[in-house]
Amino acid sequence: MNLKTIFILTFLTLPQSLLACAVCGFGEDGSRMVYMATTILMTLVPLAMLAGVGIFVRKKIKQLNDADASSTNTQE
Repeated sequence: MNLKTIFILTFLTLPQSLLACAVCGFGEDGSRMVYMATTILMTLVPLAMLAGVGIFVRKKIKQLNDADASSTNTQE
């Protein structure tokens, strides 16, 4: 076999192997919705965790500022 024949055979069989890819060929069994839901979940969970940490830090800073302000007021 020469290189040209191998190249042509590779591209003729490539589309069949791509159907096994989770991104390219979803199939007809409803796996598309599961794949999309998992993608959305894996995107939103880290964002929610970052937002939770940000809210926690903001509340703690506010508590420290309020405590500092109240201690300053009692000293005067």
